[in-house]
Amino acid sequence: MTNTNTNTASTSTRAQIRALACEGHEAGDAAMVAICDLALGGDVDALREVGRVLAASAQSRHDDE
Repeated sequence: MTNTNTNTASTSTRAQIRALACEGHEAGDAAMVAICDLALGGDVDALREVGRVLAASAQSRHDDE
């Protein structure tokens, strides 16, 4: 069984990373957009950071339920 509430560098999809980049762009967060661009290019450190951000976001949504 897969835990859908946890994102890591290995489970973050390109679609999730693109969505995060769009959110960053809309919020004026150039650093997040840059990290997402690096992650989409395969940068391991950027993938870890994106995974951390996505996991925190998923946890926050879960806590709000």
